Amino acid sequence: MAIRILVPLDGSSLAATALAHAIGLASPQDEEVTLLRVVERTVAQQSVDPLDWHLQRSEAQAYLEQTGEMLQAILPNPPGIVVLDGRAADRIVDYARSEGFDFIAFTSHGRGGLTGWNMSSVASKIAVRAVTSLLLVRPSASSVAQYEGTLEPVQYRRIVVPLDGSQRAEHVLPMAGALAERHGAELVLLHVVVKPELIQRMPLTEEEIALTDKVVLRNQQQAVEYFEQLGSRLPVRPETRVLVEEDVAGALHRFVNDSMTDLVVLSAHGYTGRQQWAFGNLVTSFLTHGTTSMLILQDMPWGAAAPFKTEHATETWREEGLRAALGSNALVEPGFNYDRAAN
Repeated sequence: MAIRILVPLDGSSLAATALAHAIGLASPQDEEVTLLRVVERTVAQQSVDPLDWHLQRSEAQAYLEQTGEMLQAILPNPPGIVVLDGRAADRIVDYARSEGFDFIAFTSHGRGGLTGWNMSSVASKIAVRAVTSLLLVRPSASSVAQYEGTLEPVQYRRIVVPLDGSQRAEHVLPMAGALAERHGAELVLLHVVVKPELIQRMPLTEEEIALTDKVVLRNQQQAVEYFEQLGSRLPVRPETRVLVEEDVAGALHRFVNDSMTDLVVLSAHGYTGRQQWAFGNLVTSFLTHGTTSMLILQDMPWGAAAPFKTEHATETWREEGLRAALGSNALVEPGFNYDRAAN
């Protein structure tokens, strides 16, 4: 069954760098790629010149068709082309959800250029609202220079998979192993052993230090055995690394940056992840502070994530307004269609 990948583009060279990564996710015959362009219209732009709006849509269509022609030289099936209007992040997420795409492949920055922020506002909204697997590409000046009207699949050299021992974290291994085999890349399995924290009011005694060291050594040995078991299930022989640190996220960030990693493959949730949120703490840390491209495999279905506080606040505000209109004793059900009732 083909992997269905949605690639939102905004016409910039930065956003177009996602294409090389998207077509490198699987063999060409196993991919179905759809190119999406959103002609943005904000709430303040309810009244627009119809001719100008038609021109913008025509330009967007022409851009996608030109990009699609480059893809046809690589993919056996012509890419889908879709032009929508509205708010970019909202339309991208809604379209991916309604059409059931397996991945959204997008860049951390686009038309606004590379800024001091780790991600653009549109990319941030997609990342936190699209409860699906994501391929987030971190473009650079050099990667944009390589994209000059030609297109070739990206070549990964080192792929890092952080693991915490949970089955949810392990479910990325088939994809990571297949990518490493296809790209001829080094696959690194990485685990961080956390130093145990002892409650203390005085300096640790020799016995307490020995106890801490014993726990760390035991966990290191367990991690080594764990990696040996995982390695036998992969199509390539992985390199395994066990780090001992107090800060898990900090240790992972340093390793990824120092080892010149091309791609970090993560499960959306790990051992301690709360599945009512779209991502666990580690993925959120890499989204917020990471500088390396990421492949995030989602392990929860659409609609399972809890709404944001702002959504709760909006529902509460609308519910209170409806009660005021219908009477304080009115029974208002959660999730009720308030707009229809008010009309």
